[in-house]
Amino acid sequence: MLENKPNGFDEIPAAGQYLIDEDYTSSEKLVIAGGSNGGLLTGASLVQNLNLFGAAIVSDRVLGMLRYHKFTTGWAGVPEYGSSDDPEQFDDLRAYSPLHNVEDGPAYPATLIITANTDDRVVPAHSYTFAARVQGHSVAMNRFCCAWNQGRSR
Repeated sequence: MLENKPNGFDEIPAAGQYLIDEDYTSSEKLVIAGGSNGGLLTGASLVQNLNLFGAAIVSDRVLGMLRYHKFTTGWAGVPEYGSSDDPEQFDDLRAYSPLHNVEDGPAYPATLIITANTDDRVVPAHSYTFAARVQGHSVAMNRFCCAWNQGRSR
């Protein structure tokens, strides 16, 4: 399963490109959105395909794949995602980690990043650091939304 994880990061952009190629929409009007595991998919698809999407909504997800397992219950994701502590998995995680693939230079589309400050499963630091990295690279005004006193444990 670990080695197949990046397939989704290729399939979603391919579907978006199909919609553009068939004149259903344009990249300016194409929005990608996802929460939970879909937030990881959204973040990875966004940073790997900057010119494809006009906007993105990333909600409540692990976005820094190299250290996610060091926080709260992140260790529980190791069977699904792998661990950067394993040298054989480090490069795979680095290759799709949204946080670690935000590039200097290109313009990012309008991006809304949503998190909850008391989430004990996905620490909000993932969203905070991703927002900070993307914020400096966007043409549009990026928005960051934090739901205070909210989280999965409540």
